[in-house]
Amino acid sequence: MVKFLVLAFLFVVFSKGGAGDSSVIPNQRLDQNSYCYTPTPLNTDPGFTFEQNSNGNGTVYIIGDVNIVIEGRVPDGTERTLWSANQMIGFGAGAVGPITGLGESFYVNGVAHVRSTDNTTATYFQTIRDAEFLTTFSMFVSQYAVPDGIAIYSLSPQIRNSRFSLLEFYRRVHEALDGAPFCFHGLVEFDQLEAIAVSKAPIYNEPLFGSNLEGYYTKPPFKIPQTEAIVFGCAANFNRVGDRNLRRKLRRALYVNPHDPGSAGELQVHSHGLTVVPCQRNFEDSSINSGIEGPGEVYHLQSNSTIRGIRASVFIINHVNKLRDFTPDMVPEFTAPSNGFVVHTSRGVCILLSTTRILYSYFK
Repeated sequence: MVKFLVLAFLFVVFSKGGAGDSSVIPNQRLDQNSYCYTPTPLNTDPGFTFEQNSNGNGTVYIIGDVNIVIEGRVPDGTERTLWSANQMIGFGAGAVGPITGLGESFYVNGVAHVRSTDNTTATYFQTIRDAEFLTTFSMFVSQYAVPDGIAIYSLSPQIRNSRFSLLEFYRRVHEALDGAPFCFHGLVEFDQLEAIAVSKAPIYNEPLFGSNLEGYYTKPPFKIPQTEAIVFGCAANFNRVGDRNLRRKLRRALYVNPHDPGSAGELQVHSHGLTVVPCQRNFEDSSINSGIEGPGEVYHLQSNSTIRGIRASVFIINHVNKLRDFTPDMVPEFTAPSNGFVVHTSRGVCILLSTTRILYSYFK
């Protein structure tokens, strides 16, 4: 009886979007078992929109430095990270198993997804997964953080030859934020996903670019039509970041990639994607398909990838902190999981079931 009353209470609170207030931002879910990512339907009107939200805390978290990866170094003290802080979503250069497999990585729901570069194993250049990983650089935001806005793009089915690139999405969001640096995560329906991935671990003191470039990228670039991926990305125009200390910290994550001309402009971007089996093929159709198979491959996305639809939570970057400094009490009203669910009462509601994590929550 008690269990029934608790579930009934959660149903009422959940359906109302929080105590005493039904004005919530519907967000997105990621099934922890199937990795089937369920967005709420996009606006029916095609085009780009940005819905401003209450200000978040503007904090991203980082391990290491992307310049360490570019230089091909492994710093002293690189240690295995137990992914017990599963409140994070992000990207980086990671390894599941020995550091010799260091490659493109994506982190979500307490799992590190890594495209292995260890050519002595049967999983070479395939995506492998574990809750424990090594990294020389990774960047994250909290899965429980309140977004500063929701960015939406939907392609009109009547405009079949229209092309909206990932870089154009970055530019639109950047202008909507008046030039502030930002990160985002969300589901992207790609018209064509274009990507690269290192095929050799950058750990041998050989710079990633310059004369070694072709040795690190021995596999041809990916061009994948009509696919969906969870994407995490960050962008900044350093000329518009007035805080010198913040500029310095952002350079630990953003750089010019010779394989991606879009990253060489004033707006520097960096994004990874994890392909998923979609719960729905049409952003305007909220039905869920039953044939769920699981997560796919990790990619370092190129900014000329074209997209048909996207719904993303956007976070202005005001602070870049070391991940070891993160504790759950930094998130307002965060309660550690208990008996299979988490409830946020004053800022909205978030329920964590044993099989489904509400990835973005419902916030006022």
